[in-house]
Amino acid sequence: MILKLAEAILREYPLCDSCLGRQFGNLLTGLSNSERGHAIKLSLAMEAHSRMDEDPEEAIEILSFLAYNGAHIPAVESLQKMGIEVRPFEKCFLCNNFLSRTREIAKKCLNRVKDYEFHTFLVGAKVTEEVLNKEEELSRKFSLKFSESIKSEISREIGKEIERISGKGIDRENPDIVFIVGLSDIEVQINP
Repeated sequence: MILKLAEAILREYPLCDSCLGRQFGNLLTGLSNSERGHAIKLSLAMEAHSRMDEDPEEAIEILSFLAYNGAHIPAVESLQKMGIEVRPFEKCFLCNNFLSRTREIAKKCLNRVKDYEFHTFLVGAKVTEEVLNKEEELSRKFSLKFSESIKSEISREIGKEIERISGKGIDRENPDIVFIVGLSDIEVQINP
């Protein structure tokens, strides 16, 4: 069920690993959405490749949309070995490739507060109405029951990166600094 659903989604929408994985984010724990999305794409690619002898046209079609709608390197490499040109993945339908830059964004957040002494922080996220509508469109169209919001993922993943880089702790109750991360800007709130 999960693989068929993921296949249907990727046939229509270009999604990065994080955004695909987030559609199934409430299934299993201990995985990031990026890991989950990569695992789903890898499973689809392996299944397609295993059908190469019996239905090469279908197998190539699946590998192709995994390559250009999923930015899945193993699918790209398999197609290239067969001499098939692959159009490049451009932008994720939901995050516009934002979630592939979490470390860079975390560094920008920390750069904004380099002159402040702080021990704790919190990350919030704001996304445009357009992104929320796209997320809702996907959820409604495919009756997704296990998805997580993009705002939750942005807050969590940027927070983990800031924590890793700075050694500072997350405090949900009374943080010294609050970063509000948007897809195109960063706001900082410094608490007294």
